[in-house]
Amino acid sequence: MKETIFGLRFSANESIQPTNEELRLFLDGPRADGKGGRHRDDLAAFDRLLQRIEAFEQKHGHVVEQPGWQERKLLGVLAHSRFFRPSFRAAVEQFTYQVHALENIDLRKPTTFIRSAEEEIAKLNPKKDEAKMARLKELVEQRNRDLDGLRKRWPLLVKELNDISRYINDGLSKIAALCEAAITTLVSLQVKGEKKDELVEDLKRHYRDRVRDDLQVGPVTKEYLAQLQGEVAALSQQLSSGVLQDFYSMTELYEQIHDHVKQNSARIEKLISRIAAGKRQDLEADKRLIRELSGVITGLVSRLPFGSDGEGAAGPEEQQEKILFEKRREMVDHVFDVLNKSVVPPVK
Repeated sequence: MKETIFGLRFSANESIQPTNEELRLFLDGPRADGKGGRHRDDLAAFDRLLQRIEAFEQKHGHVVEQPGWQERKLLGVLAHSRFFRPSFRAAVEQFTYQVHALENIDLRKPTTFIRSAEEEIAKLNPKKDEAKMARLKELVEQRNRDLDGLRKRWPLLVKELNDISRYINDGLSKIAALCEAAITTLVSLQVKGEKKDELVEDLKRHYRDRVRDDLQVGPVTKEYLAQLQGEVAALSQQLSSGVLQDFYSMTELYEQIHDHVKQNSARIEKLISRIAAGKRQDLEADKRLIRELSGVITGLVSRLPFGSDGEGAAGPEEQQEKILFEKRREMVDHVFDVLNKSVVPPVK
């Protein structure tokens, strides 16, 4: 379980967990940071891609039509990276909720009330103002209980937020390792070129079969054969070039995911260490650190440097012959077969 990317999280503090309804109401509620919108808006970009990936995975094994060619590569890499997981989204939602809960802790109001009430009690006459004194003492006792509860809740929330951050960061580290392994695999496949050579030979075989079929009908001219040879040579070159482009684009996407999670993971790690080292003696200092951490985690799912390209994109140069497209698609399918067999969680 510890090596699964965004698997089950066992360290959650059940005593401060929101119910599903409380979490839903919070996410649908307005943000209190002056930005406008709802809390769930921070996850909008992540959710859109997650939905596209889930739909893509449900259609896995079906023929991928040419208009979805770019999406085949994009969503295939994003799905394989394990960055877009419902469990990751759930962790971010929980984190956002607990940040809000910590921000709502206010030790100053009950402390100020207690001080003012005690000053008022000191001015009262025990004989003449007995009822008022009793009422104020009762209120002071209630505020002291409230204050005690808040002081106990504060470190629980900070620890919970740190635990969620650790869970997220562990997942990011494994995603970075997965991307590195995937890039290595892509480079190896590209250098070996075995599948590409096989596809080029398939393309040539297709044209040889075409000539054989034509000969069944009647003789063919030298000019016709020369034309076909030129066509085969051109398509073979286009196929090799197209396959190379596909390798480059998939490698670049893995690099973007890797850099995104690596950079944010480093920032999260530093903040986790600073928060864990704190003594829970300064609430406002803890809030500032948590706000900084919240900004990193929110940016992790809202400022995505990948995923916008390719939606609704056309196939590779629609004028190309269908066979060329089919061979490139076959190559990409082969690449994902290799990646899914050799580069999958659990990642050590």
